[in-house]
Amino acid sequence: MATNGRRKNITELEVRRYQLMELRLAGATYRQIAERMQISKSVAHREVRRALSELADEHSGEVDKLRAIQMSRYDKLLIKFFPEAVRGEIVTQENKEALNSVLSIMSHINKINGLEQNTVDIEQKITEFTFNIERADVDNNSSDNIQAAISLSEATTGDIQSE
Repeated sequence: MATNGRRKNITELEVRRYQLMELRLAGATYRQIAERMQISKSVAHREVRRALSELADEHSGEVDKLRAIQMSRYDKLLIKFFPEAVRGEIVTQENKEALNSVLSIMSHINKINGLEQNTVDIEQKITEFTFNIERADVDNNSSDNIQAAISLSEATTGDIQSE
């Protein structure tokens, strides 16, 4: 009888973890998961992390096989393009194309082996604005005032004062 009770507990735990994962994959935050499942936020986080770890362990052999197949494919492509990419000192259109292919293949190899860092491109936005520099000993209508335009990215926080 104890075995049936234990199996029931294990099944309930698996169902609960499945529900946690479904909520997380649907975009729910850990707080939302905790409220929905009536558990603490830390338990929700721990259980989702545990479920992900178990899935990774369960499928790691398959992933290794797929990675090996993909590496074999990349190796065949490298064998084809690498000699042309490094041939001669004069750059031709052919070895430029081969070099680009080699670099692309090597980038993919790095990705599947976890060697390439993900980079985030941040677009710098520059806003132009005009400001006045006024001398303290001259009234505001004087032509001695200086006007200039500066990019916001060039200005430091000390350069900008609101009136």
